[in-house]
Amino acid sequence: MTLSKDDILEVMSNSRRRFVFHYLRQRGTEPTSVRQLSEHVAAWELEKDVTELASEDRRRVQTALHQFHLPKMDDLGFVDYDARRGEVKLTEETAQLDIYLDIVPGIDVPWGLYYLGLTGVNVCVLTLAMVGVYPFSLASGLSWALFVVLTFGVSALAHAYINLNQHRYGIGDRPAELDS
Repeated sequence: MTLSKDDILEVMSNSRRRFVFHYLRQRGTEPTSVRQLSEHVAAWELEKDVTELASEDRRRVQTALHQFHLPKMDDLGFVDYDARRGEVKLTEETAQLDIYLDIVPGIDVPWGLYYLGLTGVNVCVLTLAMVGVYPFSLASGLSWALFVVLTFGVSALAHAYINLNQHRYGIGDRPAELDS
């Protein structure tokens, strides 16, 4: 079964299912008990440590996973869910998915706007240098070209680092959306 883009977006449209994916992605295709999964999902939802959870918190999440979320994810081919054994695991295909959601904390700017702003600043600097406005006229055209390349290069490196290490599901202890 091939996962469609719509199926992936359907699963990832719900924070509880994103938490399920994050937790299971860390385990690859190894089966996990629904009880253990529900503990971690509840802890993330309540922003508590697993040891601080009340049994009611675990039970509430476990019931919702058992009755709704895991069957839905199983129907879409996202997980293999064995309700009788109380185990769930990612399908082989889903385990290979590298799902990235652009999670933008309140004080951050989306990368597209950042690069648009950087382009605007670089165009202004290059224009001022070409027109000969002091102090921009002090550096050569080659120096300003190097400046532009460096600003985009450093920005691209930072962007790549953040994408690879912070906003991907299954990377890190907690889902990225909890840190935003």
